[in-house]
Amino acid sequence: MLHHPVPEQYREAFEQERAALLARVEEVRAALRAGDRGRLLGGLAAAGGLDEALVEEAFAKDRFLGNELFGDASRYGGPAQAPSPYAAMVRPYAQEVLWRLSAAALRDDELPQFRPHGLRFALRGLDWAGEAATGERFGAAALTPDELAAYVAHLDGQPEEVRQRAFRLRRAAGDAYACKEGHLLNAFRRGRCPS
Repeated sequence: MLHHPVPEQYREAFEQERAALLARVEEVRAALRAGDRGRLLGGLAAAGGLDEALVEEAFAKDRFLGNELFGDASRYGGPAQAPSPYAAMVRPYAQEVLWRLSAAALRDDELPQFRPHGLRFALRGLDWAGEAATGERFGAAALTPDELAAYVAHLDGQPEEVRQRAFRLRRAAGDAYACKEGHLLNAFRRGRCPS
């Protein structure tokens, strides 16, 4: 409750700001009532109030929250769905939480469950010595075309078994044949994309 009067020349701007704040507070309350953590995290991100600790806490409560947020299909039979409108805002925080927690070599069922994006995850999956499910999920990380080219370049000079593992992991990602005219298997064997 405001205890000091707002000068008349600022009243309209004050009331607009107050209404916007009350609308955001109501959105947070509605998300809490509905159990919609994805919308809540997105609202916090949009308001600049999201951090890794909050994302980690949300995934601790529901490690499959990534299915709701990012539209990932569950490895345990859940269908893929459309990503949340807040996915892009929350993903950077979720990625950092997953990266940090996986560095501690936790069991896969203790990690947030979603398909990560980026070359660092794909490379970690390629070298993963822990639980197979984590290595497979990381090895199938979503990659941009430039990241995929860097991944293939990384294979140059690697032993054949490493390149074969890379190919198997990328088949699960759906882009093992993505290099020019479906010749990525040969690229993996040679360690470079064909020209």
